Parts: sequence; structure tokens; C-alpha cells
Amino acid sequence: MGNIKKNAVYNILLSASQLLFPLVTFPYVSRVLGPLGIGQVSFADSITQYFILIAALGIPVYGVREIAKVKTDSSARSRVFSELLFIHGCTTVIAFLIYVAVFFTLPAFQMHQSLFIVGSGLVLLQLFVMEWLFQGLEAFPYITKRTLLVRLASILAIFLFVKTSQDGVWYYAIFLVTLAINALFNIVYAKRFVHFRIYPNAFSKHLRPLLYIFSLGVVTSVYTVLDTALLGLLSDLEQVGYYATAMRLIKLIVLIFVAFSTVLIPPLSHAFHRQQLIEVHALLRKSFGYMVFICVPASIGLMVVAPLILPLFAGQAFRDATIILRILAPTLCFVGLSNVFGMQLLNSTNNERLFFKAAIVGMCISMGINFILIPIWGGVGSAIASLLTEGIVLLLLIRYGLGKVAFQPPWLLLLQAFLASLSFIPIYWFVAKQTFSSSIQLGIILCLSVVTYGFIQVFLFHNPYLAELVRLFKSKLGASK
Repeated sequence: MGNIKKNAVYNILLSASQLLFPLVTFPYVSRVLGPLGIGQVSFADSITQYFILIAALGIPVYGVREIAKVKTDSSARSRVFSELLFIHGCTTVIAFLIYVAVFFTLPAFQMHQSLFIVGSGLVLLQLFVMEWLFQGLEAFPYITKRTLLVRLASILAIFLFVKTSQDGVWYYAIFLVTLAINALFNIVYAKRFVHFRIYPNAFSKHLRPLLYIFSLGVVTSVYTVLDTALLGLLSDLEQVGYYATAMRLIKLIVLIFVAFSTVLIPPLSHAFHRQQLIEVHALLRKSFGYMVFICVPASIGLMVVAPLILPLFAGQAFRDATIILRILAPTLCFVGLSNVFGMQLLNSTNNERLFFKAAIVGMCISMGINFILIPIWGGVGSAIASLLTEGIVLLLLIRYGLGKVAFQPPWLLLLQAFLASLSFIPIYWFVAKQTFSSSIQLGIILCLSVVTYGFIQVFLFHNPYLAELVRLFKSKLGASK
């Protein structure tokens, strides 16, 4: 129990650093590089991340599970590690060669050759990070301490070396150096737990489950990663800068939702396995209620305060991204609910194939709408494509999930959350007319909105989840002490 509490504390620290790092660095970087510089780096990185995904072949997910199975058997642990690292090495070499061929061949990529040279280093070095090994071993203290140390060093490097709008390559190179330091630490630390050997049958043993996880990742990434690359190819890099900045803000908030859902909901798969259907339904209702209670006001609130929050987060040069952020804001709610019906319901009942089916549909819709709308509306077209894709994927996940489990979501909570969130609009209009600075206006709006939303939910709609949230956090804080 002591180890569980200790790991929970380290996970909280790690999640907090993942959230705070971009909040510290991006407002500075965006003001220095501007929309064009951010667009150039985001365009190159979107291509690079796709090749990293291909090279990984699903190992970052699959490896955690396989290492966890054999973590107490040193011989089996080394064998699994060696097999997966060998596979990752082979796929990395192939992905690297294709990556280099692409950026030396296509004119659109040759314009940013320096960035793609850095990206090629990222593709290669990702092999040696091996984070899945330490996650499978539950080495959370090591992961957290190393990550915090390296992130602090990278923050210092960004403020020292990124000084002008021409320093985009330096900014991207800091990511490469950070990855190299992580890899070096991990190689040294891994020697305590595993020894590498080559096993000829590695592919035949692991390829089938890896391909399934890899396929799901590739399909999903088409509308979560590759949309930025399509925008860069079909429009201009300033539009990429606007879109990538708005999407970065969205992903930061989504990170909170995912962490919140993970902490709140006990493992549903255990309840399904034991056929405890009453407990399953109670957990799903609670998960749905919590997610609606948080993600609906977050979506509407972000739409309302977009003109204030974007200049504070990224600078005045990104004001043109306001409409993009407002279009993307509802995806917060879509992604939050997709987590309930997809990750929690379908995956817990071993219906991953239906999740994959929904992702395939989402990929096709995203590609079609992006190709139609980006040449007309640029970043706004990408935002519309992302909104429609996430919405349709959510509808499919709801249909598939409710078809497998006789679960009746409390849909009325959606309407109540929406109506309570409408109070944000008059609050914004009133505060925005005052002669305060933008940061003070935003702070006042957020405080008044939270209080008003909570008041309406408790006293008008008698929502049971607010009081339960307070009790839950109190118990969590008490348990962590």
C-alpha cells in the first residue's frame, strides 16, 4: 500500500510537470518566434512525430504490459526487453531511411531542411528512450526525478538560446538534446534490470499484437497529428502556427481530463470480468457524470474567453487564432466523453475492434474534410475538420458502447451543464467592459464563472457530483499524506 501511495504522488508530480512545462515555455517561445516560426516548427514536428509513431510499432503501449508480466523474473524480463528493443531497432532504421528520403526529395520539406535534420535525430534517438521498460517495472520515482531534472534544464536552455524569430531550429534542437539526455540516463539505468541479446524469433512472437496496437495508433494519429502536416502542405505556415497554438491549448486541457478520469474511475475491466454489472453501471454513471460536469463548462468557457486567453498564452500576434480556438473548444467535450464510451466502456469489455472501427471512420472523414476545407479556409478549415471528426467518432463510440452494455447514461446532466454554463456569457460581457488588464479580467471571469456554475448546479439542479467531488479530493489528499 505504501508503494501505491508513493507511486501516486510521483505520478501527480509527473503529470503536473507535463502540464506546467508548456505553460512556462510556450508563452515566451510564441512571442519570440511568432506565428510563422511556430508554424515552421509545428509543421516539421508533425511529420517527425508520425515517423516516430511508425518506428515505435506500438511498443510504447505493448511493452509496458509485457514487461509488467515478467518484472519479477530477471531472465524473462531481459528476454522480453531484448526482443522488443530488437524489433524497435529494425523498424527505426526503416523509418529513418524513409524519413531522410522524404525530406531530401519533396520540395515542401527541403525548404526546412535544418528542422528535418534535427527531426531525423529525434526519430533515431527515440529508440533508446525505452520508457516502456521503466513504466512496466513501475520505476515511477526514477521516471519522475529524471523527467523533472531534464525538463528544468530544457527550460533554462530555451530562455538562453531562443532569442529571435530565426531561432526555430535552436528551439527544435533543444528537444533533440533533451531526448538524448533522457536516452543516456535510461541506457545507464536499464543495465540494473536487463541485459540485451538478439533473439531471432522476436518478430514471429510479438508482431501480431504489435500490429493491432500500431494500426490503431496510426489511424487515430491521422486526425490528431497529421492534420497539422496537411495544413502545412495545403496552406501556409502562418496558418499552421495559428492552428497548432490553438490545438496546443486544447491538448493541455484534455490532459487534465484524461488524468482526472484515470484517478476517478476504478478499473472497470475487473468489474466486467467478475460480472458485477450493478457495480459496472454505477461506475459508468459516475464517470459520465463527472466528465459532463467538467468538460461541458470547459468547452463553453474556452469559447467565451478565447479572445482573452490566446493573447495571454501566446501573444498578440496570435489573435487571428481566436476563431480557430472557438471552433475547437467543443472538442474538449467530445474527447472527454469519447474517453468514457471508448477507453472505459469498449476497451474494458474487450471490444477494441469497435474502437478501431470508429477511428477508421474518423480518419476517412478527417482526410476528406481537410482536403476540401484547408485550401479555402486554412486553419479554420482544419479546425472544422477536427470538430466534425471528433463529434462523429464520439457518436459512433456511443452507439457501439451502448450496443455492448445495457447502460443508460444520465443525458439530462448534459442539458443541465449546458444551461449552467450559459451564465459565463453575461459574466464575460460585464467584466470585459471594465478597464482592467486582460489577465485580471480573465481571473475575475474564471472565478465568477466557477462560483456561478457551482451555485446553479447545486441549488437549481441539485447535482450530486459536486459534493462527491469535494469528498473524493479530501479522501485522496488524506490518503496521500
